[in-house]
Amino acid sequence: TDDQKKLVRKIVKAENLDAKKFSSQLILYHIDQWKNKGLLPKDVKIEKSNSIEKSILKVYEIYQSKIKDLNCCDFGDLILYCVKLFEEHDDIREIYRKNFKYILVDEYQDTNFIQSKWLSLLSEKNRNLCCVGDDDQSIYSWRGAEIKNFLEFDQVYENTKVIRLEQNYRSSQNILSVASNLIANNKNRV
Repeated sequence: TDDQKKLVRKIVKAENLDAKKFSSQLILYHIDQWKNKGLLPKDVKIEKSNSIEKSILKVYEIYQSKIKDLNCCDFGDLILYCVKLFEEHDDIREIYRKNFKYILVDEYQDTNFIQSKWLSLLSEKNRNLCCVGDDDQSIYSWRGAEIKNFLEFDQVYENTKVIRLEQNYRSSQNILSVASNLIANNKNRV
């Protein structure tokens, strides 16, 4: 991340943007959010009135160009480019589908859009997919996690079998009762 921040700071300076208003942290947050949604710079749609996001998008365009010139990628690119590759090249997607006959995903409630898309493309042929998660433990929405991936799993993947693990061996009954009363207020849950 230090290299990313340095690169973004150089771009901000070259574009004559206010470094206080356009911090590397803010810009990298937006870039990460866009990548989590599967959006390359050309795919991002900005409302006309949002000039801050327009400037950040310009930095994103330059950032992607620079890391390509450096023959690099950042963490968000790892899955984003796999998805783009699978979408554009059936032959390559087929090779990987054959290599991954069974897939297990832990903490599925914390997946984002692009991770879910990648999983769908990878598992499309065999549909031998086991996802483990807890809708009451979804805490990473700030990082792009979308609980709807978990909540709509059985609608996306036909013939889903749900196995509930309802026995807790870690906590006392008092802790479980308090937690259950609090969790009962969650709106987005199975």
